[in-house]
Amino acid sequence: MCSRLIRTCALVWAAAGAAPAYAAQILYIVTPMATTSSKTTAASFAYRYEYYLQDLALLPNQELDILFPSDRYLDLSNGLAGEPEFDLILFQPNNPPGTAGVFSAFLPEGCLPSLPMTFSVDFWYAREGLPGAQEFSVNQFDSGGTFLNVVLSGVTSQQAEVPEPGYFAPGALALAMACFYRAHRRRRPASAPSA
Repeated sequence: MCSRLIRTCALVWAAAGAAPAYAAQILYIVTPMATTSSKTTAASFAYRYEYYLQDLALLPNQELDILFPSDRYLDLSNGLAGEPEFDLILFQPNNPPGTAGVFSAFLPEGCLPSLPMTFSVDFWYAREGLPGAQEFSVNQFDSGGTFLNVVLSGVTSQQAEVPEPGYFAPGALALAMACFYRAHRRRRPASAPSA
């Protein structure tokens, strides 16, 4: 009885390891668009960020802020929120000089968006290579517009196109253990009753 309980616990533990544990996060995909700008004489490149909220939904009176540091980003344009209910404002990098740009999407009171939530923005990047992760925060306001607190903050993560091979390893291990256990039980001969 004890060994059966231990095997069952081991199977449950292995199966639990097969389910990925996600925390609320903002995923992004970056897409190249152009390689010239009338705004600057330095080499710059146009891109689009597309953001996807994973295990996260903005509630009324919450604001999503994504920062664009002024030493890397030049201009923000064509900001889109997946829902028309959002109040969207783009604060430009270096206006005033040295300040970061901000993509700000605010969900007013009385609005409930549908899922999934997606956002996008076009921008000029002042460095070589692909742009990367950015800092973000989700801010809570009261119904009068007074800032209350930061609900969540972190760094955006690049969305993987294909799951990593290690993603499937715990599930494969759990399946192999279950198959071995079942095969082992079938091969074991029934014990003869003793006289």
